[in-house]
Amino acid sequence: GRRVAEILRERSIALIITDLVMPGRDGLETLTELRYSHPRLPVIAISGDLPLNAHLYLSVAEKLGAARVLAKPFKMQELVTAARDALVASGTVAMK
Repeated sequence: GRRVAEILRERSIALIITDLVMPGRDGLETLTELRYSHPRLPVIAISGDLPLNAHLYLSVAEKLGAARVLAKPFKMQELVTAARDALVASGTVAMK
């Protein structure tokens, strides 16, 4: 979360997947920064904190503009589908 601005200056990134509960800087702060600095960059927010907290974090992430949200644990196919859907919705990739 703390290095997202630096990484985006150095690399071309099509999609960000972030946990919402992280030390130092949480995913909600990261998502808020990204909505201002890179409003079209799709973000998938994930959380596996206590069930009630995970639901709250994921709801806030949706309101802040996360393209998709996933509660842990999730299946890899769910993440792949969420990533594909987020990229298609952002116009980054065409549906095949």
